[in-house]
Amino acid sequence: MNSERIADLRAYAIECLGETGEVIFKIKSHVLKYNLYGSSLWPFLCIFFNAQFALALELSHRWGLLDTANDSHEALEARLESARAARRERHISFDDIAKPESFRLAALRPIKAPRSLVDTPSGLAEAIAILSSAPDGDRMKQAVVGFDVEWASELHSRSSKKRARLASTGSSGAAESQEDDNGNTNSKGKPTAALLQLASRDNVFLIDMATLSETSTGREALASHLGPFFDDEKVIKLGFGATNDLSVLARATLPYQLFRAGSPKSLVDLKGEGPKISPVLKDRGLKEYSVEFLGKPLDKSEQCSNWSIRPLRQSQMEYAAIDAWVLVAIWERIQVLKADMVHA
Repeated sequence: MNSERIADLRAYAIECLGETGEVIFKIKSHVLKYNLYGSSLWPFLCIFFNAQFALALELSHRWGLLDTANDSHEALEARLESARAARRERHISFDDIAKPESFRLAALRPIKAPRSLVDTPSGLAEAIAILSSAPDGDRMKQAVVGFDVEWASELHSRSSKKRARLASTGSSGAAESQEDDNGNTNSKGKPTAALLQLASRDNVFLIDMATLSETSTGREALASHLGPFFDDEKVIKLGFGATNDLSVLARATLPYQLFRAGSPKSLVDLKGEGPKISPVLKDRGLKEYSVEFLGKPLDKSEQCSNWSIRPLRQSQMEYAAIDAWVLVAIWERIQVLKADMVHA
């Protein structure tokens, strides 16, 4: 059974056992709150999350909610598609992003789901140039870019690299090369950047940090393009709880320095903006912000994916893209509400 089918089955199991899924995501929120990514506990938590998904799937079998053994192929496909459609309807998806008018935000443009990653220095340069350009060619307007980082635990990163080496060399793995000092893993077990998502009002790019940070040339390209981007006052950068993401990004380009003194500039952390509009959002997550400002929650079922593995599944790429795009949509909505408050 391929990885896409397994992901569908897990999503269906969580659909059937919504409470189990909610428990998983509550535990994940505590991992974020207490910064457990960098601890030795994180790899075991990842295993635990995956075990919970497997448990949900097993229970759905036993409770008769999903019977892959007896269902025909056509019946199973129909049920899986029904579950996927139900999730898309209840959560923000690319069906919504293709019709941004549903959010009543005139500044947004329809965006197509990404099909590939930006994994070359030239591709990175092109993406940054597009994102940094003035909206609609109007130099009086600031570009607005949402950013998010998907992290890789040391456990995921090492296992993914090992599989890639074995696939390319045909080796049994007896003699493995050492990890480089500045790649995706490190001796201290700190999390590293596997993917950087950058989204504007009408574009989204997925920067393959895992691939680019593997070589000195790639790390130099990341520093030379991302550094000026984050230092550009004319580009508003939107994050959510951005401090940890920025630290992870900075480690990915070593020994090349990513951020200069006083950088990043024009940075807005939306986590501090929400409570100014709605006090109930204090200490709440992006999922709750999405409900408050856009009317739908984010689907977080891919949150604990292995972000180091290549190629990423399409569902992973869509999840990652939406996580960055939704920051721009929330920002636009906040501006509308602020204007309404002024004129009230």
